[in-house]
Amino acid sequence: MKTISFLICIISSTLFAQNEGIKISKLKSGDWTAHLYLPENDTLPFKLKILTKGKLQFIIYNSEEQIILKNIVVNRDSIIASFSEYNSKLVFKVGEKELNGYWMNNNKKNYKIPFHAHYGYSTRFKKNTSVSPENCNGKWKIIFDPTLQSEYISLGYFKQKNESINGTFLK
Repeated sequence: MKTISFLICIISSTLFAQNEGIKISKLKSGDWTAHLYLPENDTLPFKLKILTKGKLQFIIYNSEEQIILKNIVVNRDSIIASFSEYNSKLVFKVGEKELNGYWMNNNKKNYKIPFHAHYGYSTRFKKNTSVSPENCNGKWKIIFDPTLQSEYISLGYFKQKNESINGTFLK
């Protein structure tokens, strides 16, 4: 009886391990278009590069800035990838050509922002030809969540060339 129980445990754990590999093997290597869905119907689009050959890697591109996600944990069909510099993480499930989950700020209790990515990269923003661009070059004071008690101030640094603006937020 002990031999049969032992064999069942071995077979079950082998099938479970194979199942993990099958679900995560759906993850496609290459460029992805990703979005964080912010309050008030705003979205924050960004480019996500996933490398699956060798060690699993995730790189976020924000203009010229590259953020390498670390401490990647694979759990069946889900992945947790940490932003070590920002004490936050992406938690998502892997689909055929899409990722769905949330971004979580570890400094705030239960603070989650919905996250979605689809395979292939397209431009982050549509060009609006109906208005003339304002000049956004330089450093700008930015207030995040100005109507909430969790408001915090940052510094935005932007470079503009015609209708194209690149920039980042400094800590």
